[in-house]
Amino acid sequence: MNDCTAASMGTDSEFDMEVAYFRNAVESLGVSTEEVDDSTCLRFLKARSMHVNKAAKMFQILQDYYPDICTREICVLSDDLAREVLLSVVDVGTLPSDYGGEAELTFIQDVDVPNFPHQVASVPA
Repeated sequence: MNDCTAASMGTDSEFDMEVAYFRNAVESLGVSTEEVDDSTCLRFLKARSMHVNKAAKMFQILQDYYPDICTREICVLSDDLAREVLLSVVDVGTLPSDYGGEAELTFIQDVDVPNFPHQVASVPA
């Protein structure tokens, strides 16, 4: 199983039965779920509106596109862990305050695209 800790998605325990059904459906398609954590299974289920068979089919299709190295290396970090990782490689003075640093964001451009919601691009000062 992946050693990374997934960010909380809510009360996953209430979906334990659906995750178990999902695992059975995936394995009936000839794909192992041994290396997959419950949070990943739940993400596939939520992506398919909790339809077990649709989620299992999507999981089966996507497995061809993920080499083993990807499934071992990719993880979702909690906010605290993301801050810790960022601060291990970026100085606290240059990390934006939105990410736990001390830098203020400096707006560099107003993006004005017709028929598109207004967005502002920014970079740390």
